[in-house]
Amino acid sequence: YSAFNADGSPRPGHSTRWFVRAWQRFATIVRGGSVGAINRHLVRLGMPRLLRAASNRARTYRVHGVGNGLARPRVAMVWNPQTISNPYIHANRPAKYWPGRQYVDWVAADIYSKFASPGVRLALRRFQHRYRHYPMAIGEYSPWDNDYQGKFVHWLFFWARHHARVRMLVNYRSVTPKSAFDISRYPTARLKLSHLLDSGHYMPYAPGLKPKHH
Repeated sequence: YSAFNADGSPRPGHSTRWFVRAWQRFATIVRGGSVGAINRHLVRLGMPRLLRAASNRARTYRVHGVGNGLARPRVAMVWNPQTISNPYIHANRPAKYWPGRQYVDWVAADIYSKFASPGVRLALRRFQHRYRHYPMAIGEYSPWDNDYQGKFVHWLFFWARHHARVRMLVNYRSVTPKSAFDISRYPTARLKLSHLLDSGHYMPYAPGLKPKHH
């Protein structure tokens, strides 16, 4: 969804403004509620009503089974930009993609061992500080092509433990077995991760997902 090409030139139809507006519309609709309330909010944003209807009682709502409202699912909006923009220009910095506090529940960032230079780690720390009032997640991390000694995994979990707002770390391994992202290719990092997860600071299973023993 970058608003710019690699050379810094703008991409038609991909402006930061359109990204923000798309996010706001998506969040407003996905969170659900009455058709009237959703449409009022969309109109205030200068956007079309649900299904681009002419009114809150439009026939298209009956045709599509919308009725008087949309369900309110248990959903959270996770904003996950790059901490160092690519291309690295002022107009493409993460803040330009910020949808607004009422449309974001979590902030997140990705970091991989292959690119976890001091500069990238500093950018992550600055990003976390800037959005410190939100729960934070690492949307993707892995020992990608680098963490043969487990130092990256150790650093990442140490950093997360010392920032109370960091509440989720999502390991990425790709859908391809034994890919460059798969931690099983890095035995030392895998062992270190196993010890960290067994330290008592982390739940062994998500609530309600503990396997039943017979």
